[in-house]
Amino acid sequence: MKEDDHWKAYQEYRDNIFSWALEIRGLEKSQRTVGLNASRAIVELLSVYLHRKKLVDEGFQLNHRWFKSINVSQKLPDFKFIGLKVDLVRKKVLREELRGII
Repeated sequence: MKEDDHWKAYQEYRDNIFSWALEIRGLEKSQRTVGLNASRAIVELLSVYLHRKKLVDEGFQLNHRWFKSINVSQKLPDFKFIGLKVDLVRKKVLREELRGII
């Protein structure tokens, strides 16, 4: 996907959370929807970052399911700050684990 496509996908997931899940349905009834859309939105933002930094080409695809394991860091290109990559992956894996509990 192109960077613009990732950005549009992020905006769609964000709108799903704020416009539909929170305003129309309410948070109490939309926890899974919020969790899933937040997970996918984060992946889209990471994709935008990787494209902007020219760390991936247009054919590279991230999958939010990869983040169920810390081993996802092996699939990602190195960031300028390696500590950021490790911290980001840990938080995203934790997020996926929590989403599974909800």
